[in-house]
Amino acid sequence: RAVKWILREKDHHYNDFEYLARLRDLDLMPMEFKFKFTDLIIFHQIYNGQSVVKLPSYLLPMNNTERSRLRSNVRPPVRLHDCDTTGVPDLNNMRNNRHDRLSLKCEVEGRARSFKSGFFFRTHTEWNDLPTDLKEITDPGSFKCNLRKHLWDLMLEPD
Repeated sequence: RAVKWILREKDHHYNDFEYLARLRDLDLMPMEFKFKFTDLIIFHQIYNGQSVVKLPSYLLPMNNTERSRLRSNVRPPVRLHDCDTTGVPDLNNMRNNRHDRLSLKCEVEGRARSFKSGFFFRTHTEWNDLPTDLKEITDPGSFKCNLRKHLWDLMLEPD
């Protein structure tokens, strides 16, 4: 409704892509992405020592072994052992690509909902999902600009 009000298009109906395109033109992120954007900006400042807040002691850098291993409870389907032409991505490769030298692991097993929804636990997983070249940016202004572009690219990419 806000987009229609701002653009004075009260009788117009948008499909999802058109709605996102209008939001982008107005530089208005959907709330889910706005919260993620703000959390990651704050986390970036904390991670790079640009804040008085420090990373909690239970968040540690991943070592090489942890970055490349597949969790024991995740196994590729048997049908993938024999055939490389299935079109399904290699699970080991996906895990290797997701975690890099800037990724963090949580040393505490979060069982309580309040811990899992807490800022550091929630945001460190978002941080780990960012591309390496984005995480390598140390300048806050440059990171903010590139993060905004990255999030818009995620929202607008076709499924």
